[in-house]
Amino acid sequence: MKKIISSATAFALLLPMLLTPSVSAAGEAVSYSMKEVTGYLFGMDSSETFSCLFRPDMNIPYISADDFLNQIYTAAFTTTKNSDGTYSVTNKNGAMVVDPEKDTVHFDMYEKVAYFDCKPYLDSEKCEYLGNESYRLLEETEHPLDLDLGKYHIDVTADGGNVYFPLSTIADIFAPSYHSAIYLDSNIYFVKVIEDDPYFNTDSLCSGTARDRILIDYAYNELCFVMDNFYGKPAKSPLAVTMKSSDFDKALDIHSELTVQAKQLLHSENKVDYAFALLYLDGLLNDGGHTGLSSGMLQLINRNPESVLTAAVQKRMADISVEERANAMQFILELSQKEDQRAKLKELRESSYKSYDKVKEWDDCALFQSGKTFIFMFDEFRDKVVEPFKWSLDRAADNGCENFIIDLSANSGGSSAVAMYMLSIMTDNPNLLMVNTKTGNKMEESASVDKNLDDAFDEKDDKVTYSFRFAILTTRYSFSCGNLVPCLAQERGVPILGETSGGGTCMLSKLYAPDGCSFAISNTLTMVNSKGQDIEGGAAPDRVLVTENADGELDYSECYQVDAINAALKEVPVAPSSQPTTVEEAPSTAAEEETAAIQTAAQAADSEPSGSVPLYAWFLVCGLLAAGTAAAAVAVILIIRRHRRIHAGEKEN
Repeated sequence: MKKIISSATAFALLLPMLLTPSVSAAGEAVSYSMKEVTGYLFGMDSSETFSCLFRPDMNIPYISADDFLNQIYTAAFTTTKNSDGTYSVTNKNGAMVVDPEKDTVHFDMYEKVAYFDCKPYLDSEKCEYLGNESYRLLEETEHPLDLDLGKYHIDVTADGGNVYFPLSTIADIFAPSYHSAIYLDSNIYFVKVIEDDPYFNTDSLCSGTARDRILIDYAYNELCFVMDNFYGKPAKSPLAVTMKSSDFDKALDIHSELTVQAKQLLHSENKVDYAFALLYLDGLLNDGGHTGLSSGMLQLINRNPESVLTAAVQKRMADISVEERANAMQFILELSQKEDQRAKLKELRESSYKSYDKVKEWDDCALFQSGKTFIFMFDEFRDKVVEPFKWSLDRAADNGCENFIIDLSANSGGSSAVAMYMLSIMTDNPNLLMVNTKTGNKMEESASVDKNLDDAFDEKDDKVTYSFRFAILTTRYSFSCGNLVPCLAQERGVPILGETSGGGTCMLSKLYAPDGCSFAISNTLTMVNSKGQDIEGGAAPDRVLVTENADGELDYSECYQVDAINAALKEVPVAPSSQPTTVEEAPSTAAEEETAAIQTAAQAADSEPSGSVPLYAWFLVCGLLAAGTAAAAVAVILIIRRHRRIHAGEKEN
């Protein structure tokens, strides 16, 4: 149930405004006023009062670095002024050095400050089967990170021994913590960003179509700051290719007529224009599902179907030209088509597996047997899959298993914790390797693994081994963790069968724009193999089981035929693969009519397991609402019913 903000929380508005001395921002004198603001700490039942600064020309709080960081990290931060006028904001892991005169921020080692000792982002985050989770650098050399906020006309200021950042800016810098904060209705709300629904009322965000004029430039500059410094630029994204040689602002000017138009709309005082700008850009930032600038706006529209903003978006969608509608719907239709194909693949798999013995079925996975080959099938990396996976391994071991196939052919990703558990079982190595594409720093995430799931990390876990052979079944629809696991398992000796997996190796960041709407990006922390190579291209199969029919259509039937799987494994040596794992990206074609979106939405809703709302669902919702038909309404209901569960305790990858 949504918790509603009571009128009592407006009490903070009645507190007196205390004027502070003028302070310098990028060489200009700016007069700030101090105001006490109520901050809610990840729920309405816990709050604290923060002393924030406000500029007379911008309605957004400047929060002290200590106040913000100490809400989201367990290692406490303190601020000290240095002799050169800079300020060091430090905890046991490292420091950021802030120059309020130049509006710059320096990290000797950003990763140590941003990634280490984050507070649990959900109460249930702690995975019982992982312990002693830690990061370590893979090289002795530490590459610094320097952020020039002044370039984006974002000022930092100092007062009373503290340094103050605009709330959105400091939240964006520390987005890897999986925490954020937004300013709405004169309150600050600290958010665990992995959660779907806000714990606070967001009605005011869609009660009208006017944007706050004084926030428009800041919102655009902040977006440019994020995209230049914290966006991972995955190779699948068309606009990211342009951004390899220019910053985001310049890329909008030169990439295409559509990006020029989007840039103009980003500066509009109308929220509908702004929404369409984000939709246009998402079509050009499509990386398979991680990046969605319009995701928060579309969630807002979906939660408020009777609002002024929703009606205005519907009207605009109905009034625009076919070309404009196609531009706005491009990303929606591309992803919905992908989900349609994934649904067809699941239908083929289900039909094929009917000929095998279904040993056991759970809500999220199933175990099948044919002779001495066992197939464990699941489509999301979720904590609930771990116990069935272990049960299936033991059942297979007790029944003479020779080949244990992990079917990731339609897996859309999920929790990296689950990935680490499965890698530890298959390869005795749970560690994940990653590189920050912005800094060049390489890290390894490691953990102790409770392999036998007895709630203890001890020598008994070392005895959990299986004599049968593992193999992984993948297709181009194996995305995110569904791509990560086969890539790492392959180079650790596990054969891959089927088709090259589908990429998605950037970690996901969810951020909040100054207007209160969230958005998602593929961030700069990218999973790599042991050689430090990007694995966005996927794991090329050791044996291909996908063929092309005479009509050019792909035939996946052999992927689900045990005889074909067993024959393929006999041809694959029992040794780690050292071959490169990059191939050409699979082409994708967008449908041309809104009716296609309606059909694919219904199919996706019918085929998807209950799960947290993926980005594509929200895009479908927007397009279907705009279509304004009865069929659209039905499809929306189906999608939302299928995707209400929250991914408790899962790091998205």
